[in-house]
Amino acid sequence: MCKSAYTIVVERAAKFAAMHARKLVVYIEETGKNEDRAIRIYHASLRDNGMYFDPDSSAKYLPLGAEGFASVLLKNPKFVKKDNVGAQIADLLLYPVIKGGYDPSYPPYQSLSTAGKLIDSCLDKDMAKYIGIKYYCFDEAIIAQKSEKASV
Repeated sequence: MCKSAYTIVVERAAKFAAMHARKLVVYIEETGKNEDRAIRIYHASLRDNGMYFDPDSSAKYLPLGAEGFASVLLKNPKFVKKDNVGAQIADLLLYPVIKGGYDPSYPPYQSLSTAGKLIDSCLDKDMAKYIGIKYYCFDEAIIAQKSEKASV
């Protein structure tokens, strides 16, 4: 997992945990010695330094600072094996979430959304921008694509 993706997903989960006065434990599937070491470094950097993105360009996302991470995020991520049931379920749910960002009519995405199982379903629209699903640098392309589908 790349540093940017890890940082964004953990930050958004940490904000959600903080909103509910909870602690955040990150579970991640083992991949390899070097990759797992990189994840540990990303994680420690978040707790010690906060977000590494440019503060000016990321200000619109209300980034969480080092103090916020330290108060919510447990010190070390917990690595699980590939045969872990939770990791297998997460893998099954990930594709519909990703595909739903590009095609909101995708039935598995619709089912998750209708059932209130997506974080965006638990947040008002304003909060979803800061805590909800982030499609990373493709956000503007997704918004444009959804607008085109809606106007057809």
